[in-house]
Amino acid sequence: MSFFINNQATTGSADPVEQVLISFNDSANFNISNNVLSSSSLFTVIQIIANDVASCKLNCDTPNIGNNFSKRRLLFPVVSNMLLYGNSFVENLGSGNFKLVPNDHIEIEYDDVTNQVRYKYNNHEQKARYIPNEKLLHFFEFTKNGVFGLSRVQALKGTLKAEKELNNLLGGYLTSGIHGTTVIKSVNSDLSREAREKVRKSFDEATTGDKALNSIVVGPDLDVSSLDLNTDVLNVIDKVNEVVTRRIASSFGLPVEKLGLENVHSNALQSDKTSSSYLRGTLQHIFDCITSELTEKLGNKNFSFDTSALTSVDPKEMLEQAIDAYNNGLITKDEARQMINLDPVGNKYFKE
Repeated sequence: MSFFINNQATTGSADPVEQVLISFNDSANFNISNNVLSSSSLFTVIQIIANDVASCKLNCDTPNIGNNFSKRRLLFPVVSNMLLYGNSFVENLGSGNFKLVPNDHIEIEYDDVTNQVRYKYNNHEQKARYIPNEKLLHFFEFTKNGVFGLSRVQALKGTLKAEKELNNLLGGYLTSGIHGTTVIKSVNSDLSREAREKVRKSFDEATTGDKALNSIVVGPDLDVSSLDLNTDVLNVIDKVNEVVTRRIASSFGLPVEKLGLENVHSNALQSDKTSSSYLRGTLQHIFDCITSELTEKLGNKNFSFDTSALTSVDPKEMLEQAIDAYNNGLITKDEARQMINLDPVGNKYFKE
């Protein structure tokens, strides 16, 4: 028995949240939408993680491979596709050259009897062709069958719907202008339903959106007043938006501090532990996903990522650490100077 897994872009769904998700049907097909970055929080989380990985150089015994694969225009989309869609594809062109393959150009054919996997390339413009398994690098994080990956976005369906409703609420609040809910009373006449609707529509057109500050003129038979805007709704929006952002960050293993949010349990020591956990947990997991696939398809070339760019410390912070360690007797003067890239002075002392 065989089944096919087709990566095709979804265009018909009216719900942007549904478009973000990978949906499975009875024939084991799944569709991946190109419209996956409508969530600003999701966009930011993916951008930060992919950028952190792309800032690390891939080391291996064949420098040409490491240098070409480390190029930002390749490594960044490899990680972002893997996080968003659950899968990312790169074709090995040989001689250390690689080409990113869009997800919707790959169809995975899997025979569950022989456990054979085939990758069919179809860009919908040229004749479809099969890419040999050893020539197609297939990166994924989470999988239930070892054939294709599942996106973490699937765990955020409720959260992304909440963010969508939040944006709709904020948009409606701002669209209403500065006047709040307007009350128009007919003083000397009893207007019909149609007439009242006409007055309401005309007034809204003249006082909302970019016309919120325009002057208005009414006749003596109309009394216009307004209900105050409830600014508490903005506080609610801020709080809910923070909860949404924290949940998205948590789903991807990103410390909330990187999003400008405060960790209520955070201190200097805890912050260092959080950064270390992010590097050794979230990022190392992604590094392992990439290097394991490279090793399997390209052979054991001692693949590893240089994370020095992520662990480098700001010069001012390093100076403070050196002074603090020296004043507390933890290191010698020369060791402190070495921390800030200064030459040792031995027993020499400087005049105060």
